[in-house]
Amino acid sequence: MITGKSEQLLSKPYTIVITESLSKKLFGDINVLGKTINDILNNTYTITGVIKDLNKSHLEINALISNTTLKDISNDPNILNDFGDWSNLTYILLEPKSDILKIEQKINSTLSKYKLTNNKYLFFLQSLKQVYFSEDLNIYDGCKHNKLSNIIVSGIVFIIINLIIILNHLNINIILFTARKKEFNINKILGATKTNLLKQSGIEIFILCSITVILSISILEILKTYISNLFDYSLFANTNLSLLFVVSLIYSFLLGLTLLIIRFVNINKKLTIKPSLNRNKINLFFQFLLIGIMACFMLNLKDQIKLINSSDLGIDIKNIVCVDIKDDFSSHRNYIKSELLKNGNVVSASYANAIIFKTIPKRYVKINDKLETSYFLEVDTGFMSTMNLQVNKNTFFSETPKCIVNKSFSEKYTSNSKLEVNNYPTSGTVNDFNFRSMHHKVDPLLINYKPDGRFLYIRYLNSNTILKTIDKTIKDINENISYEYSFLEDEVKSSYKEENNIIKRLNAYVVIMIIIIIIGLITTVLFDVNKKMKEILVKKILGAKNIDILYPLIKQYMIIAVLSLCVSIPTAHILFRNWNQNFYYKIDTFYQNYLLASISLLLIIFLVIIITLIKPIKLNLVDNLRYE
Repeated sequence: MITGKSEQLLSKPYTIVITESLSKKLFGDINVLGKTINDILNNTYTITGVIKDLNKSHLEINALISNTTLKDISNDPNILNDFGDWSNLTYILLEPKSDILKIEQKINSTLSKYKLTNNKYLFFLQSLKQVYFSEDLNIYDGCKHNKLSNIIVSGIVFIIINLIIILNHLNINIILFTARKKEFNINKILGATKTNLLKQSGIEIFILCSITVILSISILEILKTYISNLFDYSLFANTNLSLLFVVSLIYSFLLGLTLLIIRFVNINKKLTIKPSLNRNKINLFFQFLLIGIMACFMLNLKDQIKLINSSDLGIDIKNIVCVDIKDDFSSHRNYIKSELLKNGNVVSASYANAIIFKTIPKRYVKINDKLETSYFLEVDTGFMSTMNLQVNKNTFFSETPKCIVNKSFSEKYTSNSKLEVNNYPTSGTVNDFNFRSMHHKVDPLLINYKPDGRFLYIRYLNSNTILKTIDKTIKDINENISYEYSFLEDEVKSSYKEENNIIKRLNAYVVIMIIIIIIGLITTVLFDVNKKMKEILVKKILGAKNIDILYPLIKQYMIIAVLSLCVSIPTAHILFRNWNQNFYYKIDTFYQNYLLASISLLLIIFLVIIITLIKPIKLNLVDNLRYE
């Protein structure tokens, strides 16, 4: 709470509590108690409180009204007594250490005792954390959801990238310190003490860490919109930049302290830490391994998305817009449909009770005298032609309620050539079509006749003018009619939002890791060349060609890359097959992706090595051997 008394907030009808951000958006401040706002239906609400924004909740709330107000608006005192409405969640605050299972049993036994569930519904409790990570079980709650796998994948990649950065950072600094040995030795000869040398190193590291942190936060500030879009979440909405600066500085100084210890050990005559070529190569092996896994996984995921986007859904969703006309204007629906059909841009129109690929409900239906659950779609007589669905029997909907089922329904429930649903025979069947995403197989579907659905499906010719046509037609009838619209093709694409987001993130991760690997590879190659400089120069004196000198150097790194791919490809394959269990329709060709990833990685490594070696190989023999 920011303003208002919690015990009196919503005690009266037509009172409302709003969030801090909405208060500032509407009024410019939070001192709004007693002020009023109107909704789209011109209902007036009095503000009784302001609450902080719920940034750490699965709930997406701008305002709160009471159930008493809801009953009055809907003019239905029994609106909250319908146990078949799964779009409402009930929130219960439990005592600490409550026995969840016992509470569930009491809830279900009570509902059964008063015959509210017919022993068919089982209610269960979920923590808010479980709700947030269980979109499939809470698909109609209208709240934010996420996949736990997204958090785990991002966390693992974050740890991996940090480890690689730290290893490269330490290796590079050890190599650079080794290159400055003469400088430190000369300073010692000139009278510098260990304290002087450590103070010099400490100042250098402090300046380096400070510059790094400032640059990092500046880059984050510049790229914060892109990063938020990448994770589909406003990561920086409540970020405390001062705290971020302090944490980043501590993290950077810990690295700096490690470097200072390494320099201290090197300055001490008795102890030395030398850069190890073998250690650097092992480091490169793991970097190549990880980038290979991520590249193979990403390419497979892209092919999976390509498959589901190009597959035949069994239903024609092109040039279909779905208009959701709110219940308050249900009496206008048929007239809206008839007026739209007079427009030359509208091919056909039909009402249904749900949005395909989004909100088709499940219901209990009586099938051959048995109670079963099935996906249940209520449509009017024009639905089949609007969706270009072919009914497999000559009979079709009439004014007498009949039903049509899909092939999966018929195959599952037909016995002895008999299929009777809700005490009347089916009037036809349709071939299976995807009415949910391709994560799922086609389930049994019952299509029932009902003339007054909420969602109007419109097949159109010209996409540029259809929205203007719809808006003009509706506003000409009644300018207060509220509606929303969505294109079926967009609904299908939104079903794979999670996978598309993962692809975007993996693209970013792969680019970051390639940059890190290139830096580490260049450093290691240069260190390798410097150690072998005398050998290279002697070979050149003896008449060796550049290719003869380059070949052994390139070969050892290419062997490391090939060995890493031999491990990364099967690892990526296992990971992707486990991940891909979320899809019923799966790609079955992986080898071209593994080949593409392997060739790309080997080519990048080869080019980096060649470019790095060009300058050392072309060194002037006389200048480099003068003091040997």
